[in-house]
Amino acid sequence: MWLLHTTTLHLHEFFGANTPPYAILSHTWGSGELVFQDVPLATPATAALHDLELSPALKGKPGFDKVARFCAFVKKWHDYAWVDTCCIDKRSSAELSEAVNSMYKWYRDAQICIVYLADVPPLQQDVTQDDGGYSTWEAAFRASRWFTRGWTLQELIASETRIFVARDWTELDIRQRSRGWHHDLLALVADITGIAEKVLRSRAALPHFCIAERMSWAARRQTTRAEDAAYSLLGLFAVNMPILYGEAGNAFTRLQEELLRRSPDESIFWAAGKRAGGFRGSAAAEVVSV
Repeated sequence: MWLLHTTTLHLHEFFGANTPPYAILSHTWGSGELVFQDVPLATPATAALHDLELSPALKGKPGFDKVARFCAFVKKWHDYAWVDTCCIDKRSSAELSEAVNSMYKWYRDAQICIVYLADVPPLQQDVTQDDGGYSTWEAAFRASRWFTRGWTLQELIASETRIFVARDWTELDIRQRSRGWHHDLLALVADITGIAEKVLRSRAALPHFCIAERMSWAARRQTTRAEDAAYSLLGLFAVNMPILYGEAGNAFTRLQEELLRRSPDESIFWAAGKRAGGFRGSAAAEVVSV
């Protein structure tokens, strides 16, 4: 597993029990994201140094600011962090396959998950749920692209310690502002996503929900690649399977077959019938994770 040092922004590789505590980012991809080959790798000579200078070319890349600000946000808690854009060498099919099958675990094992909403404004300190300022903010929050993407579903459920941040990296917290129905941010997220609040509070509740209900949470989400409509659900069903980009919709068929082998839950047939109008992969959207 590759992790970014939150001070140097160099990549370090760790294996198994030697992996240190880390923070993880949940976000939506845009143009110009940093990729693995953009980021310097730590060497034996530099691994212990914390005052390394980054190249102007790296700092000038469009995706640098997001990664740098994420690392700056979490370094008060952790020395290491993981970002899907640049902590997977996607040139290696073996590494990519391992990453896709490990994604749920990596979010589950992270000490904290920062959910970055690039299209949501900060919530002003003096805004309460009783006034128009909150209504405007809540509308923007509900409309965030983050709630529409396939991969962010399992990232949301796997992570139990989350901080939602606005486009300026300020924390979003409505607990002290609530005067009405939504008593905290997680209740609002549950309402937007249709995911039971007890699942968001504890992933241990996940097995108590049938296959069809878990798939229904993905019904209105999209992925750029058709295969990711299936691959992004693997963690929700504790399934591992070969990753074969290019197989298109056959990936979902393989996922269904694997679920049938593992579970007597017949709701999978209902879920299969509903899928035609639901979760879909589109090749004409924008670049998204993995």
